[in-house]
Amino acid sequence: AKRVERALLVLEQRDTLRVVLEDIDTLLSHPEWRKEGSRLKAIQFHHQSRWDEAVVLMRENVKNDVHVSEQSRLLADIELNRKDTAEAIHAYQVAWSRDGDEMDFIGMLDLYRGRGKPPEELLQRGLNLYPRSAGAIQSIFEVYFAAGDADNLNKAVQISDRAIKILWPLSVDWKIRHAQALISLKRKKEAET
Repeated sequence: AKRVERALLVLEQRDTLRVVLEDIDTLLSHPEWRKEGSRLKAIQFHHQSRWDEAVVLMRENVKNDVHVSEQSRLLADIELNRKDTAEAIHAYQVAWSRDGDEMDFIGMLDLYRGRGKPPEELLQRGLNLYPRSAGAIQSIFEVYFAAGDADNLNKAVQISDRAIKILWPLSVDWKIRHAQALISLKRKKEAET
């Protein structure tokens, strides 16, 4: 536990001191500690930009159920650095499917920008899972708004209408978003109110 704690602390500072290497090697050499050692080795490779080695180890860690969400997020970061957005989305999907973390969901939606609209089921699931989350609701609204067609704009209006009437009635930002969606639908009279 002390070796894991010390190695993780040093790695979080993006340092690769000899003490970390010794800690990781010690963890890897003992079967009962090997998973933690493998996790830390993958983080070390990531920090050193040794991405090919990191990807292999991270995928193995995910397969072996070793800190799946953390390893998947690091995989997503590597894939983004490699300019492979589809693989990054997939990595976030793995992390999100595992823990349902709101930030993984938002990160996944952000990656869809410029690639088209995310699947409708994903957006609806987000609305159901995070009905009061300002970040998730805003991300979903932005996806519908950016799609620009009447059906999607109507969904954006529904989201912003709920936001200004129920969730955040004092929010000026949501009133502006609501008005922008109405204007895009050529409903200027409603937008004025």
